[in-house]
Amino acid sequence: MKRFFTIFLAFLLASVSLQAQQVTTGVVTDKAGNPISGARVEAKGTTYFTTTGIDGRFSLESPVPFQKVKVSSPGKNPKTQYVSANTVVQLSDPTWLNSQATSYRWFVSPQVTFLGPDAKDVPFGLMAGVVKHFGAYGKFMYSGMPSTIESADRHDLVWNRYNFIDDYKTGFMSVTGGPVVRLAAPAYLMLGAGYARRKVALALSNGSYLEATSVNNSKDEEIKTSFSGFAAEAMLMVEYKHFTINVGSTMWSTDNSYFSFNLGVGYMF
Repeated sequence: MKRFFTIFLAFLLASVSLQAQQVTTGVVTDKAGNPISGARVEAKGTTYFTTTGIDGRFSLESPVPFQKVKVSSPGKNPKTQYVSANTVVQLSDPTWLNSQATSYRWFVSPQVTFLGPDAKDVPFGLMAGVVKHFGAYGKFMYSGMPSTIESADRHDLVWNRYNFIDDYKTGFMSVTGGPVVRLAAPAYLMLGAGYARRKVALALSNGSYLEATSVNNSKDEEIKTSFSGFAAEAMLMVEYKHFTINVGSTMWSTDNSYFSFNLGVGYMF
């Protein structure tokens, strides 16, 4: 009797376990309907998976209930979809416009900044970052800072103009960074903030230079004024076969809304 009870209990437990197990069958094909063998079919939200046979068919068993399967195969875009009585999953070939982010990728890009017609310098620098669907970047720009003997006040600027001495030198430096958002293949949006330093050195009749630090009334004199403080920027980066190009603008003076144009060409790993 005891032996019979033990056998009955084991049979009952096996029956309950079998009933609780979810079995999903289906087939994986390409867009033309050709079967894909060796594709990985994973029960979404679990660690249970199987692979397709030579005819592209699969049978996935899991003791944990699931509603979706994630299917991947080398050379194809991965796909996640709901299961049905006989699940059919079609995988597409990756192209420039439909490629999906499957892992984090590093990118690096030399940069150049154009400050405008009144600038006598062209800053160069480097941008680097990492992104999947979201990420972050950092950028450093620099051009040689002119040497000055002291800071000039408003009277120095006026004195310069009335004595017809309009020669000046400029220098620029900025450190910015922020988040990167993958909009869709192959475009990324960058929004950054940081610090910028614009130095303007005015030539005096004795051959020395004074740093222009005050702000005058006319727009022409304002842009020939040094600046140091907050900078904000927005850029768009596009990738093609690992190569990237980014364009954007940096606002390096919030008081006068001075903008510079940024351009970079780089590589994504």
